[in-house]
Amino acid sequence: MNDENFASASDDLTIKLWNFHTGDLLCTLKSNLHTSRITKLVVLENQHLASGDCNGNILVWDLEQESVLYNLNTNM
Repeated sequence: MNDENFASASDDLTIKLWNFHTGDLLCTLKSNLHTSRITKLVVLENQHLASGDCNGNILVWDLEQESVLYNLNTNM
């Protein structure tokens, strides 16, 4: 993720990465680990993104691999 890209969360439990200047869709992230609406997105260092849902699931994504690195649950 860089200053030319941004992320959005959708009601279909996906995260989309976009190019700010062109509006092009760069990729769609989806995991069955998110079980409710995604309400928070946080850009982290090293091409990582954290996403949180209403059920307390927090996923840390590797944006280069487009995959989940960590799955945390705050309701344990």
